[in-house]
Amino acid sequence: MHKKTWSTLGMVAIAWIGLGYLTIITQPTTEIRRFELEVEKPPTNQTIEVSQVQTENQEKIGREVLDQIVTCMRKEVPNPNQATQESVQAASLNCFMKVVMLSPDGKVRDDAEERLNAVIKLTGVPIPQPKQTGQASVLLQKLPNSSVFTLPVSINGKPQTFLLDTGASSSIIDTKTAQDLGIKGVPFPKQILKYFVVGNDCSKSEASIHALPDLTVDRATVSGLNGMGLPKVAIPGQQSGVLGMDFLSGYDLAIDPKASRLQLLPRSSSSIPTSIPSAIPLIGKLGIMTAEAKVDRKGSFKFALDSGADVVVLSERLAQKLGINLADLPELEVTGFCGTEKAKTTKLSQLELGGYVVKDLDVAIIKNDLLDIMGVQGIIGQNFLTRFQQYWRFGDRSALGFPVNGSLVLTPIATEK
Repeated sequence: MHKKTWSTLGMVAIAWIGLGYLTIITQPTTEIRRFELEVEKPPTNQTIEVSQVQTENQEKIGREVLDQIVTCMRKEVPNPNQATQESVQAASLNCFMKVVMLSPDGKVRDDAEERLNAVIKLTGVPIPQPKQTGQASVLLQKLPNSSVFTLPVSINGKPQTFLLDTGASSSIIDTKTAQDLGIKGVPFPKQILKYFVVGNDCSKSEASIHALPDLTVDRATVSGLNGMGLPKVAIPGQQSGVLGMDFLSGYDLAIDPKASRLQLLPRSSSSIPTSIPSAIPLIGKLGIMTAEAKVDRKGSFKFALDSGADVVVLSERLAQKLGINLADLPELEVTGFCGTEKAKTTKLSQLELGGYVVKDLDVAIIKNDLLDIMGVQGIIGQNFLTRFQQYWRFGDRSALGFPVNGSLVLTPIATEK
């Protein structure tokens, strides 16, 4: 069974901002100090209001984060004028990710998004937003022995096959394809990658960050994307890449699993159509979309919606809350970008999303860490989603480039008798 969850969600955008601050971090010492003095200036207006306190707290966080990045960079690159561009970029990315993403004990911070927003607000350095044109209608193919779909994608006019993955915030390209196309990358720290992927061994996963050329599906093209590079053997099905939400959220998505067809349509004027009462509200979380669901008539619980996952996934914590005895369950191996890892497997009597119920669902139960980072208690995968025609809408993007909200309309697919 292939299971891919939050392999690059949020990381690529955060990492790319780290590279963007090279213009600050790699300046001579006098320039760094000048910048430090500028960001440390205290507010001159002493009238304290709630909004002002919140702003000052955000500025304080931003100053602390930038100071830690500069300190880290001075240790990593004591003589930046004598270092190569590649080594400075690698050190910058490593420092930025460690400071923004990791707490002092090496765990992933749950306030990473807040810290990143604080840096953006303090410096006034915006994240460039992707630009989309055209629309598309393409046939989908399933991976062998899987319910995950693939689709044709063109890069610089060269056809490739990508996974269709609403559970990846950023698109992925395989390393060899990137090399063949002359797309240079910056190494991604393995000690951070391990927190965001399924699999127990990241030592062989040479990840990198790339500024991607235009990606095209049929007549739909998106430019200005930053993606991750991974070896083809690390991508389920050994495909050439993964089409993530950075591309998909620029359109309305119409997915018909029965007809194996995807349509990319111009974005609706409203992400939550008031004329369709059955539309399920979605909340964005670092690029993925989440919704409330009931499990075995209990809940509600927050789930990520992931077309790159074969089956529904529960955290161990949620399974225990539901009264599932993990000790008695059989094990299976789930496959991700860092190899395989063990999970427990069982069946749910039912899962309910937006009033729609699917019964007798196979589920995988994994450790809490990955789902905690995502801020969810589970993942709704293809064994639920492919029972329905789906129409996805997405709201405006945040300062980080992620959709803030959206909606999903499900239409049950009639079963053949």
